[in-house]
Amino acid sequence: MKIKKVEVTASRTFNHPYERFANFRHSITLEGEIEEGIPIQQQIDGLREEAEAQAESHKRQILADLDLIRERESLASQIRRLENLSATRDQTAAEAASEAVPDWQRNNAAQMLEQLDGLPALRAKLEAMPQPRLIPEPEIHPGHDEHPDTDFFGL
Repeated sequence: MKIKKVEVTASRTFNHPYERFANFRHSITLEGEIEEGIPIQQQIDGLREEAEAQAESHKRQILADLDLIRERESLASQIRRLENLSATRDQTAAEAASEAVPDWQRNNAAQMLEQLDGLPALRAKLEAMPQPRLIPEPEIHPGHDEHPDTDFFGL
């Protein structure tokens, strides 16, 4: 019997680093043709090593994307909190300057006002952050706004 082609598969299953009861499973399949003059087992082992390396690389990229998504969500949450605070900036400034409020409340208000100064820098940092490479942002298909009658989430 003459072997002409060989196919190898490498897979990984790993837990989600931030969620309970969630895991990932992916596999990579490589196919190659057997070359004359090189032992078949050596060719199979080489192909298997390449599949294992690609599967491990894919796993590392998924984990890096999850870290990036978590960092982007945290930064966006900080920005939203500061934007909400910005809406009540005058009241917060009055609390920080008032002698009628307790010291702890005055100190908190002063700290919040200091944080507001960093809002433009946080926005710039979020804009400069890279997008995840393997895990896409959730998206509804293009043109969805043109037919809102199918918007099941806005019932």
